[in-house]
Amino acid sequence: MIDTTTANIKIEGFDRLMAHLSAATQKSVINSGLKSSANFLVKWIVTQRLSGRPGLRRVTGALAQSIKSGAPENNQITVGTRELPYARIHEYGGIIVPRVAKALKFKIDNRWVVTQKVTIPARPYMKPSINPDNINHIKDIFRDKIWAAIQGKGASTE
Repeated sequence: MIDTTTANIKIEGFDRLMAHLSAATQKSVINSGLKSSANFLVKWIVTQRLSGRPGLRRVTGALAQSIKSGAPENNQITVGTRELPYARIHEYGGIIVPRVAKALKFKIDNRWVVTQKVTIPARPYMKPSINPDNINHIKDIFRDKIWAAIQGKGASTE
């Protein structure tokens, strides 16, 4: 993934609870928790930030469809997009200038506009996913996975 947002989440008592599980079960719990957390974040980004909210019009839905999660690796998982060239400018904002031509030319409301630069304001869709409510939800996902494993119910992904 190219454009990502990072969060380190500490769960109180995590190590103490994990100590009750075998190494293989610990790995399963962590991978399952990471996958479930990533699925939750992808769904939240798409439904809460990329569903036609003001400032970021949904035209084709391609940006929402490009939000994906990677496979768990080193007790981490990545949520982001790499498929669309305009994803970064929406998240962070920036200035677009012509690379080869003398000017930019584009259409707005059936009217052609010619200009030397366009300033795009930041319209973050990934970074807002790391908020207190979502962090608490992710902690709950991991707690549920750990307790299920301790009680012998496994650690399946949602």
